[in-house]
This record gives sequence, structure tokens and C-alpha cells, in this order.
Amino acid sequence: KQQEIDLFYDSPLITYSISENSGSVPFLISWKENVENYHSVFFVKSTSMIDSLDDFGGKTIAFQSPDSTTGYLLPVSHLSQNGLSLGDDANSLRFVFSYDDENTPNLVIEGKADIGVTSNIDFEDFPEGIKSQLVIVEKTIDVPRYIVSHRSELNSDVVSKIRSILLEMNQDSEGKKILEEFKETKKYSELENTEKFMEQMRELYQIIQ
Repeated sequence: KQQEIDLFYDSPLITYSISENSGSVPFLISWKENVENYHSVFFVKSTSMIDSLDDFGGKTIAFQSPDSTTGYLLPVSHLSQNGLSLGDDANSLRFVFSYDDENTPNLVIEGKADIGVTSNIDFEDFPEGIKSQLVIVEKTIDVPRYIVSHRSELNSDVVSKIRSILLEMNQDSEGKKILEEFKETKKYSELENTEKFMEQMRELYQIIQ
């Protein structure tokens, strides 16, 4: 808001919140960890009787942290859209925070939570011994992996140059090395419709307010 930060990188719903509060402009997708889009998955122990969202009422769910897009914000929006809420009554979902994606499956396996939530990327990265004890029962919509925004008053010519540099970084060896060292980024691509993206994020964000 004070125009002291030129570029901002974060997940979609956080990007939306920052944009609404500062006027920053999302303009590129960063393929963090070599992925353009991702989603949240809801998982349970393979021996659980929970098969779908219909069985979630009254259960305990483990989220990652309050500021995580796929570990909290996106799944809470998904639950709300499907008529489920967080709370203490018999039909609501109780919840805990693991504060680490690696802790979430352990809470489920140890019976401290009935359901866990993480991104599809992190789920696939679970050790095989952990993953073999779990099963995915639900997933959310796909959202961009990581968004690059610029401050609202950044000169348009500078924005254009930055866009060009970032979009071309994966086309030479030095650029690829820099990308790999920055969150294992594969490349950058255009955020084709910023208004559509912001509207989609607005709808999701309003659900959890």
C-alpha cells in the first residue's frame, strides 16, 4: 500500500487478500515446484468408515495453518459450499491445526483427527509408509500454484520488462538455474484473466469470512 514493495509472491487466496488491502496487481503464475495448478485433498485412514463429505459431520479435521491456501482457506471454502461448517455442535466439524504438512497425516494415523487436509502435491510427497495408510475421499477445485503481483504504481514499462524477463527465464541455462533455486520453479506463465481470477478468489474468500 505504501509502494515500498515492487513484487509479491504468494498463494492465490493470500494474493487476493493482499491485493484487496494494498491494490497490488496479480499478473503472472509461478510454477512453484514445477506445478502450474494444484488443489486440496481430504484424506482419512484407509481403515476409516468415512467415504465422502456426507460422513464428515461431527468429525475432527486437521488443517495445516490459518494462512495456508490449500491447508485451510480453500478446503474451508469447499466445506462451506457443501453445507458443512466448523464448530462444536453434533453436525459441525471440530478442527485442529498441525502447523506442518508432515504432521497432518500423523494426526490422522494416530487417531487425533479423523480427516486431514493438504495439497495434492504434498500428499504425493508423503513417505510411502505413511501414504499407504491413507486414502483420499474428497478434493477441491484447482487454483494457480503461486501468483506474482506488482505494486499498483509500478511504471507500466517496468512491469512489461519484468514480465518479459520472467516469462523467458526458462529458455536459457542461467535462467533455469535461478528458477530451480527459487522454490524449484519450472517457469512463469501469464495469468490470462486477472479479473476472472480475482472474482473466483473473492467468491471463495467471502465464504470463509
